[in-house]
Amino acid sequence: MLWSRWIPAMAGGYFANLLTVLDNLRAGLRKGGHCCIVIGDSRYGGVLVPAAKILAELTEANGWGIRGAEPVRAMRSSAQHGGARDLDETLLILDRLAD
Repeated sequence: MLWSRWIPAMAGGYFANLLTVLDNLRAGLRKGGHCCIVIGDSRYGGVLVPAAKILAELTEANGWGIRGAEPVRAMRSSAQHGGARDLDETLLILDRLAD
C-alpha cells in the first residue's frame, strides 16, 4: 500500500524529467564526452526503487554508454522504514555515444 496513489506517476515523471535534462546535455556534448550524475535510490511502501539502475537502463536506450556506476554513500531510509542506512546513492558516469 502506497501512502499516495500518485507515487507511480510521480516516479515516472521524475525519470522522464531526468531523461529530458540528459537529452539536452547530450546535444551540447561532443562525441566521446562524458557526464557525471549522482542519484539516490528510494523506497516506497516497502518496495525498493533502484534509481541508479533504472536511470542507467534508460540512458543506454537514449544514446549514452555507461562508463561506471559506483555507490558513493549509504543514505538513510525514512523513519517509517526504520531509518537504516540501506539506500545507495550512486555516481553514474555516462559517455556520449555517436548518433
